[in-house]
Amino acid sequence: MLPEVPLKLYDPFIIDNLSHLPEMCVFGLINEENKIVFIYRTKNIVTALARIVNQYKYSNKNILKHFKLIVIEEIKDSNNLWVRYNFFNNEYSNMGYVVANKCKYNIRYKLRKQILGDFRKKYNAKPLFYVKVVSRRYKEVTVGIFDNVDAMDKFVSEHYGHGINNIVYSNNHLTREYRETIKS
Repeated sequence: MLPEVPLKLYDPFIIDNLSHLPEMCVFGLINEENKIVFIYRTKNIVTALARIVNQYKYSNKNILKHFKLIVIEEIKDSNNLWVRYNFFNNEYSNMGYVVANKCKYNIRYKLRKQILGDFRKKYNAKPLFYVKVVSRRYKEVTVGIFDNVDAMDKFVSEHYGHGINNIVYSNNHLTREYRETIKS
């Protein structure tokens, strides 16, 4: 976890004081006394906090006065936002906190192994072995492409053997080439 940010949400200049925060992150509003936490995920913390401050400014000022802002984790890959958000929802629940805004959809991820054609559109190419992380809403992220089953199984056991807490991409040549192809 990153260190707590000493900001008061009811400060009218809060948005001007956020330049040191990571833009894409999982953050929370936490009340240690009552063991209540609101956990959020965002690609832009400034707009997210502005929305939260406006939401609670008139309806429930106690949230702004009695909750501290903490940046739980900086996120580098946008595919990890939901995964880490769900992870921290469960972590804080397990630590005895009441997660006041827990995701009602409880999006869970699973791994899917598939045998598909070669993404490079080569004629007469043998099929490749794909590893995908899939959400309950069927959003797929290809995390590895392999030319044999043993390499695929080794990657899955090393990086996803204990569940999906982060999206980890394989560093082999096929996966790198695939990721470059979808970027362009």
